[in-house]
Amino acid sequence: MKLLLLAPDIQEEILLNTTGKMLQLNERLIKKIPLEIYWDKQREMWKNITSGLSE
Repeated sequence: MKLLLLAPDIQEEILLNTTGKMLQLNERLIKKIPLEIYWDKQREMWKNITSGLSE
């Protein structure tokens, strides 16, 4: 996965797993985010993916 293309706050959440949500996600759900070049749009996509997950 191209983590370097993700917005810094998304990278941090994935790498540090600060919310515990990463255990509920699979790579397939996250792979589309780095394809979007604008960080604001990435953050919106990230929020949509993680909003339904419990902490």
